[in-house]
Amino acid sequence: MASHSVSLTQLLKKLSVTNTHGLSSEEVIRRRILYGENKLPETSAKTIWQILWHQFHNALTYILLLATILSLLSDHLIDAVVIGILIVINMSVGVFHEFRAEKRVQSLKQLVTLTCRVRRNGKIQLIQQYELVPGDIVLLEDGQTVPADIRLLDSRELSTEEASLTGESLPILKQAKELPIKTALGDRINMVFMSTHVVSGKGEGVVVAIGEKTEIGKISKQLQTTIEQKSLFHQRTEFLLKQMITVAIVLSGLIGILLYFRGESFSEILSFVFATIISGIPEGLPSVLTVLLSIASVRMSRKKALLRNLPAIETLSTVTTIITDKTGTLTENVMKVEKLLFADRNPIDITGKRWELTGKFLRNKKSISTTEMSGLKRLFSLFALTSIGEITETESGPTVTGYPTEVARYVVARKAGYTRTLAAEHYELLTDTAYNQDSKTKSALFKEKATGKFLFVLLGGAEAVLANCKNAGDLVSEVERAATKGYRMQAVAYTQISQSEMPKTVPKTLELGAVLQIADPLREEVPAAITAAHTAGIRVIMATGDHVATAFEIARKSGIIDPTTPNSQLHIQALSQTDIDELSDEEFAQKVRTINVFARVTPETKQRIAQVLQQDGQVIAMTGDGVNDAPVIKQADIGISMGLMGTDVAKESSDLILLEDSFATIIDAVQEGRTVFKNMRQTSLYLITTNLAEYFLIFVSFLFATPLPLLPLQILWLNLVTDGLSDVALATEKSHRSILTEKPRNKTESIVTRKDFVFIITLALLMMTLGMAYFLPYLSGSLDKARTMVFAVMVFTQLFNVFNLRSLDTPIWKLGYFSNPAINVAVAVSSFLFLGAMYTPSFQPIFNFVPLTFFELSGVILVSGIVLLTGEVYKTIRLRRLTL
Repeated sequence: MASHSVSLTQLLKKLSVTNTHGLSSEEVIRRRILYGENKLPETSAKTIWQILWHQFHNALTYILLLATILSLLSDHLIDAVVIGILIVINMSVGVFHEFRAEKRVQSLKQLVTLTCRVRRNGKIQLIQQYELVPGDIVLLEDGQTVPADIRLLDSRELSTEEASLTGESLPILKQAKELPIKTALGDRINMVFMSTHVVSGKGEGVVVAIGEKTEIGKISKQLQTTIEQKSLFHQRTEFLLKQMITVAIVLSGLIGILLYFRGESFSEILSFVFATIISGIPEGLPSVLTVLLSIASVRMSRKKALLRNLPAIETLSTVTTIITDKTGTLTENVMKVEKLLFADRNPIDITGKRWELTGKFLRNKKSISTTEMSGLKRLFSLFALTSIGEITETESGPTVTGYPTEVARYVVARKAGYTRTLAAEHYELLTDTAYNQDSKTKSALFKEKATGKFLFVLLGGAEAVLANCKNAGDLVSEVERAATKGYRMQAVAYTQISQSEMPKTVPKTLELGAVLQIADPLREEVPAAITAAHTAGIRVIMATGDHVATAFEIARKSGIIDPTTPNSQLHIQALSQTDIDELSDEEFAQKVRTINVFARVTPETKQRIAQVLQQDGQVIAMTGDGVNDAPVIKQADIGISMGLMGTDVAKESSDLILLEDSFATIIDAVQEGRTVFKNMRQTSLYLITTNLAEYFLIFVSFLFATPLPLLPLQILWLNLVTDGLSDVALATEKSHRSILTEKPRNKTESIVTRKDFVFIITLALLMMTLGMAYFLPYLSGSLDKARTMVFAVMVFTQLFNVFNLRSLDTPIWKLGYFSNPAINVAVAVSSFLFLGAMYTPSFQPIFNFVPLTFFELSGVILVSGIVLLTGEVYKTIRLRRLTL
């Protein structure tokens, strides 16, 4: 029996749903055991074997294997064993870091889950989407992702976007009616399907299929085969890796040619060439990228942000403009109605804290009498019945579900003693519409049970509602004055009509019920975050649907515009949608380049603002929370959605979700993005410097016509000791305060720039010089001793360089020598690996090491410190030039 082609009575009977009050808790448990969780098949986490194969399947491993085979064929058994050990160690390190990164990513997926509202036990409850069972009664509204396949019981202008399922790009208007059994999937207008989106209206329906049994579940395996495109960050990293591999192969080939002309045997030449190629390839770079992104995602989660697209963190480092909403992002989004304004200019003040359901109603500072309160019965009843918010008293305080503005209106009704049950005794809700972001209003139609008459109700932004009221008087100016103090102004109006259907147009003769003066205080941390953004060279624009005067005041308090800006500048430094509609495209573009406050704007206007700035070469981060904001979020270089108040559609369109909706978290994300890029750059510079130093050392030995300063196995061991741990440790470097004093970097900037080469070549030449300074004097004695001295110099100069590259502009003494534990551990372990091999008798013949005396080793360490000193001098000179 197809769910779309039977009567609702038959369907409910089939699903064993006896009424529309919802399933009982006991029945839900029974059905969950029977049907399982409402989850689609998803790409599982990588297994340890998949990670192992990923680490094995790369050019470096194949080169090492080839080197092992050639060593065996040329009777270099010890070389073959050592190279084999290097393969195991290298893969083990890679597997360890990738496995940890995978675990982090999987744990972050649990931070944000989709929710839905259902009727259970006769009450509306908010549950996790995966908890749905067949037979659940689900409430649907705009901006929601449909949580299962649902047959509609009621549809109020409900439209869904089903492109992901049927390919239909236009929204489909739904109706709760029976359809023929052969109706095609895309024409089943009495059904809504899992993973599609509600774009407008409201509805209610019964769940007929969950998880794999849904229409999207049946094709989920096909969806999982989609090939993910590599991000720009990955592409840049791969390009750098290919460049370094090419350089390694060319230089190693050149060394092979020089060795040939020196008369070395073919096997020795191959052995040395393979060793230098392996040493020259930055095999740790892909692991570093994985570690960087996973660490960044964890750090962001601790700051209450979720990265849905991990590589987007790097794009944050290039952001030049943030376009932010006001409500909930800059403000606390804890709405409290402080005053009711009436047409008779006799306002009522309301006391009470935040969401508390108790408070007093005062006129002229005196409590209102019972008689006066009864005259407001209609108003309070409408407050209760038109609010879709819920508030529940718990031991820890009130728990709020729904939009804060809706809840604030309901709190007023509850303070006056009007519950929904009591209000429903007098008024029956026939139909209502969802909030319209363009008109800034929503409407409802009630039947008065006492008279049988129909009552049309309009709610929303005060200006929009007052424009349709016959008795608004001069309240518009009162609204303006309150808005200039930062209040959010809403209004409720109504009129009796003769028809039982919603009017096609809003009547112009509405009677004002009341204007609600709502306080929504600025978040305490926002002014400092705005200052940090400006210091970081980032422009902040407010684009809100709120009143222009309210937006202007919040912009002053937050620092988006100068706090000393007088009210006379309101319509100069802030634009409303009405002002924008009168501008040409060219005039609008000019305004966007200079004005930072836009009010009462539609999502389309937000998108236009972003487009103008992007055409100017700006990198845009933009916040959004509504279903109509999804295109805006996609338009931005970094789309940001709200975790608390954002719609499912907005979240799924975004790169970053603010779990607590705070603007300050965006600045934290920018800081983390800059840190990620800097760490990637610093790690890359470290690897390039160590590799160049080794190549310089070998080439200089040809110029001096000396024996090779390092043997193939020594080169391989040096690569493991200095690169194996230090590169990953550099990736863990935390953000430095100075990073938010820099301007955003150019989005086309490479990981390694030309000015960086001055730094790395200087240090590489210094390492080579120090190495040769020890090698040449010891040649007259023991060659093995000379090579051991060179090896020691290369190890400690490179380990000192790790401290250099913790920052390219901040001296180590400011950072703190021991402030990064990961680097301290990496340096200690690397030193132990070298010293252990040099002083352990069984390893000495393998690597041709000769033990150094205490004074020789101390001298090498002391001299190697010149690299750190040189790096600090370079930073000092560089900083002075930047400040001149």
